[in-house]
Amino acid sequence: MIIIFSFFLFFLPLLFNPTNYVVFEPTKNIFLRLTVLFSLLYLAFQASKGEVKIYRSSFDFPISLFLGSAFLSTLFAYNIHTSFYGDLYRYEGFISFLCYFFLFYLGYNFYSFSKGSNWVIYSIFLSSSLVSAYAILQHFGWDFLKWNPQEMDLSRSFSTFGNPVFLGAYLALVIPLTFSYFLKKEATSLGRKAVTQFSLVFLLAIQFSALIFSYARASWLAIFFSSLFLLYKWRRNFKKDLIPFFLIFFILLSFFCFMPSPKLPSGFLSQRVLSFLEVSQGSIKSRIFIWHLTLKLLSRSPLIGFGLDNLRFPFNQEKPFDWFRKVGEKSVTDKTHNEFLQVASAQGFLGMLFYLWLITLILGRGFQKMGEKPNLSSQGNDFLKVGFFASILAYLIQVQFSFGIISVTPIFWLFSGFFFSPKGKEHFSFSWLTNKHRRWGLYLALFLIGVLSLVTGLKALLAESHFKTGLTLLNNFQFDEAINHLEKAVEFNSGESSYFMWLGEANHLKFKMNREESTFQLAEKAFQNAQKLNPWEREIFYFQGNLYLDGAQVFGEKFYLKSADNYRKAIRLDPLDLESRFNLGLVHARQKNYSSAIKSWKKIIQVDSLFVEAYFNIAKAYEKMGKEKEAQNWLQKAQELTSKK
Repeated sequence: MIIIFSFFLFFLPLLFNPTNYVVFEPTKNIFLRLTVLFSLLYLAFQASKGEVKIYRSSFDFPISLFLGSAFLSTLFAYNIHTSFYGDLYRYEGFISFLCYFFLFYLGYNFYSFSKGSNWVIYSIFLSSSLVSAYAILQHFGWDFLKWNPQEMDLSRSFSTFGNPVFLGAYLALVIPLTFSYFLKKEATSLGRKAVTQFSLVFLLAIQFSALIFSYARASWLAIFFSSLFLLYKWRRNFKKDLIPFFLIFFILLSFFCFMPSPKLPSGFLSQRVLSFLEVSQGSIKSRIFIWHLTLKLLSRSPLIGFGLDNLRFPFNQEKPFDWFRKVGEKSVTDKTHNEFLQVASAQGFLGMLFYLWLITLILGRGFQKMGEKPNLSSQGNDFLKVGFFASILAYLIQVQFSFGIISVTPIFWLFSGFFFSPKGKEHFSFSWLTNKHRRWGLYLALFLIGVLSLVTGLKALLAESHFKTGLTLLNNFQFDEAINHLEKAVEFNSGESSYFMWLGEANHLKFKMNREESTFQLAEKAFQNAQKLNPWEREIFYFQGNLYLDGAQVFGEKFYLKSADNYRKAIRLDPLDLESRFNLGLVHARQKNYSSAIKSWKKIIQVDSLFVEAYFNIAKAYEKMGKEKEAQNWLQKAQELTSKK
């Protein structure tokens, strides 16, 4: 199992696939699930030989209740598919939760601080050094991959995680462990201690530099408090011999941090630090509004929530018209940016209660272990134990201003299992596996599940590759080639609504050129399939409304009714969907219902007063109605806005 731990902790942070449309999460997700399945197969084999003991723990009951609550909320979720499986972006799903806690029990039962632990630690250090080095190179504008600036925040380092916040969360987990291992080596009497110490100091310097270059303030806060904990815990173990190493650390850190970056203005770091105090603006302000509205939403489903990763569906319906002005950004709100509220939104207050019980138990038992007299023998194992607990603290702090993610959360639960790894006396018996037929039946079942998962994972990756190629071709107006690749994406993964949606859009764009009924029908069918998979996604209805809007010019005005119906559905799902409101106004205008068109466009201006096209269209509508004075007034407003741009 030590090999499995080392393999997993080395590769999970590093894996991503640039050929995919979603570059980072799908590859890591598939790797997580395949690791779990391989571990199950290995454990079954070992258990049949009587070499496995699974020990009971004090966490069994709250974990069972938490997973039960998650499964119950999944059954009543807005979108059961997303709640159970997760999706391609940053959604975890119930299956991922099962994987997390399986890793916790693996760490709890099979990790030992005395046998092979160094291999696990070295794999973490090697992986984090590569991650950190890449983040530093990105900061200075050196990247071996060309990223799309419309899809990625290129001003901040994201390394192999795709998001600066996720990079910061990962580094907050590994930095306390690196520091503790540094102290452990100081407590030992290795012949090459100076070389080892310098290597660890250099690793700490690049980890800290990468953390700074992520500009993830929640992770900064987490490292600050976890470092205070470490300094307090080992306050009596610092020696004068450590001073040179700390000087080297600060020199290296200063060297990286004070070198100018071509991507950021001077003084950006100090501005980011001072932004901790700016609670009335920026992302802190938006989080406060998100927390407030989430609590308000929970009154609709207080016991079981809305389902795992389903928050954005009810959230979009409830956002006030002045939402964008209040939060100051037009981001998609799919996470609460607070772990307890995230659990509450997904599983209700019942699930949050079970999660709070579990976390309280982890912290309580952890501080209890930290209060025991440390063992500072030549093995230095308690240094690592303190390091793991400091990592646990850091994760739990940063996630109160962020959220769990597939690339970081499984590492947290594995670390938690490692930390509590001294077992109890009671364990489960696997005597039933001594029966040959039962044993081989289990092997076969796990093997088939593993093969199925491997095939499903490979098909998902192939689908992503075709999807990305299809969208690239679509942007280049190569419709036939794009449709071919999007059809292959659907063939490899027919459970992803966005594939059907973009296949429909590709056929729609082709229809605008050839005006053929067969192309129109293919687009319509693809949109209908997308709606069946995800009836809560407003973008699908928006695209289908566009299809019927263009179809009305070819097949008759009856399609205006279908177009308007789809736009209204999109608006019901997201009242701030300005694109659907604008096109609904176009439908009314083409039906010569100018008063309704004006009403729709004025709604847009209430949300976005700089939406110039709405002003021009209102002016045209008043002109059609013969109201020249109103038309001139709105035309003048439109021209004034245009001149300011």
